[in-house]
Amino acid sequence: MLFFHYTKEGYSISYPETWRIDTSGSLMNIPLFLFAPKDAPEDSVFENLHIATQALNGQEMDLGSMLAPSVQEYSGMFNGFRLIDSAVTTIDGKPAALISFVYNPGSMQLRMITTYVKRKDRLFMINVTAEEHNYPQYAATFDAIIRSFHIDQ
Repeated sequence: MLFFHYTKEGYSISYPETWRIDTSGSLMNIPLFLFAPKDAPEDSVFENLHIATQALNGQEMDLGSMLAPSVQEYSGMFNGFRLIDSAVTTIDGKPAALISFVYNPGSMQLRMITTYVKRKDRLFMINVTAEEHNYPQYAATFDAIIRSFHIDQ
């Protein structure tokens, strides 16, 4: 695993050596993307993980109580939304919440897992995306990357 420390955003993460990192911010204005290598030349989806952050500006936020409204919002945003799981957990010893679901953009079926981690006045959103039929082969890698996530003190 390679180690990456993102000083500006205040976190670090480890990822497989074969994955490509993009910190340009040019993709959807998100500061960090990690891309798995293609499974085959005709593969149209790069399984990926990205991390976005949001300032809370003093807004109180209980991660557990945000799950139901987030699921409701996602169900209206994503075509063919089907909830797999929503749960409270911990990442890096900090409270976290996750939402796992499947959706259908066009003819594809994708699995997305969003993990929310809060530190003081900042919310970190770790998102993984994979083709649903490929997800099992990436699940352990995604979990290892997410579990390596560390927020600077």
